[in-house]
Amino acid sequence: MNILEVKQQLADQADQIAADLLPLGKRDGKNWRNGSTDPSDPGQSLAVFIDGSTAGQWKDFATDQSGDLLDLIMEVRGISLKDALDYAVTEYRLDVEKPYVKKIQRAEKPKTPARLPDRLNTGLGRTFLQDRGFTDIDNLFITYGLREIDAENASNGEVDLCLPYEHFTGLLTTKRRVINHKLYGSSKTKFIAAGNQLCLFGWQTISDNDREVVICEGEFDQMVLSQECGIPALSIPTGAAGGSWLDFEYDNLARFENVFICYDPDAAGQKGAKELAQKIGQRARVMKLPDGDPNDLLKKHGKAGCIKIVKDALEEARWGSTDKIKSVAEFNEAVLARFDPNADEEAGWSTHWGKAQGKLFFRRGELIIMNGVNGHGKSMVASQLLLDAALAGEKCCVASMEMREDRLLERMIKQCGNTGSPTTEWVQKNFDWISEWMYLYVDIAARGKTKEEILLDSLDYAWRRYGCTTFLIDSLQLCGNFEENLNGQQAFISKLVEFKLERDVTIFLITHAKKGPDEYQMGGKFDIKGSSGISDLADQVFTVFRNKRKEEHLDLVERGFDEANQKIVDMADSYLICHKNRHGDWEGKMGFYFNPKTFRYESSATLKARDYLEMRNDAR
Repeated sequence: MNILEVKQQLADQADQIAADLLPLGKRDGKNWRNGSTDPSDPGQSLAVFIDGSTAGQWKDFATDQSGDLLDLIMEVRGISLKDALDYAVTEYRLDVEKPYVKKIQRAEKPKTPARLPDRLNTGLGRTFLQDRGFTDIDNLFITYGLREIDAENASNGEVDLCLPYEHFTGLLTTKRRVINHKLYGSSKTKFIAAGNQLCLFGWQTISDNDREVVICEGEFDQMVLSQECGIPALSIPTGAAGGSWLDFEYDNLARFENVFICYDPDAAGQKGAKELAQKIGQRARVMKLPDGDPNDLLKKHGKAGCIKIVKDALEEARWGSTDKIKSVAEFNEAVLARFDPNADEEAGWSTHWGKAQGKLFFRRGELIIMNGVNGHGKSMVASQLLLDAALAGEKCCVASMEMREDRLLERMIKQCGNTGSPTTEWVQKNFDWISEWMYLYVDIAARGKTKEEILLDSLDYAWRRYGCTTFLIDSLQLCGNFEENLNGQQAFISKLVEFKLERDVTIFLITHAKKGPDEYQMGGKFDIKGSSGISDLADQVFTVFRNKRKEEHLDLVERGFDEANQKIVDMADSYLICHKNRHGDWEGKMGFYFNPKTFRYESSATLKARDYLEMRNDAR
């Protein structure tokens, strides 16, 4: 739960909280009145707004002091913001269980403890920092624990700077800043040891009362923002494209009301800033500096000039303009890439099935319908497709509302390991791989929200928190009360379209087919049970068809009631029929052979299927 959600839940209880914090006060219409933030001071000067659009705010008209209920808790209880957040959650029983996306637990390899290298004192490190424009070198060495260390491969007494990553949980990693990188190495920074926990740099400069923070792209940029400009700041440990630190720090950033992202102004930096802003959500603000990064500004404009430029950019980001209207010129590179035969492949993935190459491709920003009659294998095909997605590097989130989580994982482990009777060791190996990339939506009581709202909130969390880009919703029928509400169903599909386009993700949605006269007809896109908007708004529409005619024929032959009809025997066990492919060329059907022991669908009945761990190793 982030601080905005805490504030909203506190505002919903504003009357109770005001009476609890200021028990001698009195209700006055939509306000709770007290003399000041001192609970023993009766009077009228302070008003806590307990109803209407301003609920959750307060103002002392005698001192002009104001704030929200967290500020009031801090004032009355005399505690920090960090402690006020803990107090609010515990004292007022805030709902911290949402969202309902769970990470599959597995044994994590322990991180290597960080160790500080031996210290040198040559003065070269101090000179290096002076040349970068810093005004108080002693303060930097003390605040950050900087130290000079032997330069790698140096022969003339050269030194580098050690940058310790002091987290509030302890020293987690250390970085080497090469001072003379042109002579002793092309890389300016490198981690001193492998296997440490990656985290944000600069936590020791963050106060327990800070509500805002700037996330920047370099340690020296963090030092400029924090020590020269007086702005709470943290630096990412790797480049703008690297986000492996976010999983560790995500919950630690929840206390900040505004998270300003100040990456380098180059294309890679701005792309990374946009991606991080999407993951943080509505609290994120992207800063754009006009003349380089913060350390560039300090060197070019001095301390006073740097402060003015940074604070102007901060305010512009805080109140910035809409990003909904864009010039066509902004899409120039993307359009040219679509006509470039040497451009990078379109974001998405295909399957390992040989017959599907060049036909099946699941793109980012697509809603894909998997329709079919009950029992025809829609969910089994979809779960196998997730394994293919994982081979392509996708992280997946599954909302399996028709099946218990352990049964779903049991089936996927059989599909993954290509065996119906795996050993305990083989189960664990496949489980460990699946747990690296798969997350589960665990369906529980709605707690005042409609089921579809909770589902979408949770999938958004999985995208922001864990980086999930492929989603499976099984099934539409259990996403809400849509049986007699086709308008509501249409509205939910529209929300899914908005979700996948805004986040550039792939969504598979399982739907049910209308009741037909029998199970022998393959059906089409008009056979989806529910609103016509399902197929209208989808990018791809498939039917999963189980060949019941073949199954029944083989059963009669096996029991001696019929002679084998080779035409029927040679038919596929199941078919995947594509009725709509908005961004692709292929529509049609392809047959697959089904192994009931492993729940696997394969292109051939004779070729031995490979397990997914073997295919994963080949892809590396």
